[in-house]
Amino acid sequence: MTRGRIRRVGALALLVALATTACAGGVASPEPARTPEPTTPASPLADTRWEVADLDGAPPAADSTLTAAFGADGALTGSGGCNRFTTRYSTTGTEIRIDAAVASTMIACDEAVMAQEAAFLTSLGAARTFALAADRLTLSDEAGKALVAFSAQSEELAGTWQVLGYHDGASAVVSPIEGTTPTFEFTDDSVSGTAGCNRLNSGYTLDGTAIKLGPFMSTRMACAEPAGVMEQEAALVAALESAATVSVEGDNLELRRADGATAARLKRG
Repeated sequence: MTRGRIRRVGALALLVALATTACAGGVASPEPARTPEPTTPASPLADTRWEVADLDGAPPAADSTLTAAFGADGALTGSGGCNRFTTRYSTTGTEIRIDAAVASTMIACDEAVMAQEAAFLTSLGAARTFALAADRLTLSDEAGKALVAFSAQSEELAGTWQVLGYHDGASAVVSPIEGTTPTFEFTDDSVSGTAGCNRLNSGYTLDGTAIKLGPFMSTRMACAEPAGVMEQEAALVAALESAATVSVEGDNLELRRADGATAARLKRG
């Protein structure tokens, strides 16, 4: 009798264990639904480019171009009329905050241009609201006073451009030789001009900001004056043909090589 009870109890324990195992290995409990992460709406300023039309109630100084380009990633870059700068920005509704910590190049220009640049950067840091109307952007301070007004910037490559500087093929960007005015005209698919002696022309391709110029064809004149003009021509052609990207900011055009170095800088007109 005792042995029979032990067998029955043992069999019952085995059935309970099997049932427990079957339940444990059955349908798994569903994972709780994941709450999607909220997405931040893009700023209305994202991917826009502007040129200063009015700074603290007055137009910019003659022959100076102040610009601002708002990236979709929160980067704000531009020119203060002398130096290039970069910082960060954010917007909420019509409110804006621009980081006062600005990184910039360290070029020295005329005193008036430098003062204007400082005023521009100060205005950017003091901006608290923005207003968009057609092709105009206005930044205002906390009291509602307009600090700086921008007009939409032209990114048109077609037109006539005067060379301000070009890479000399060694290690520096140099200015054209005194007495020469290297000038080039871009159409929809070609570029022509002079570096001080011969007529030059080439086709080019443009894909976004990627550009490919050359090879250039040239007339066959040999110029002795001014001294060094033929070397300038060769170096300038090489610089143009080395360009991998192009940016147009108002009246300023910059060509850069694939390594990021400046190939040439030009000004409209």
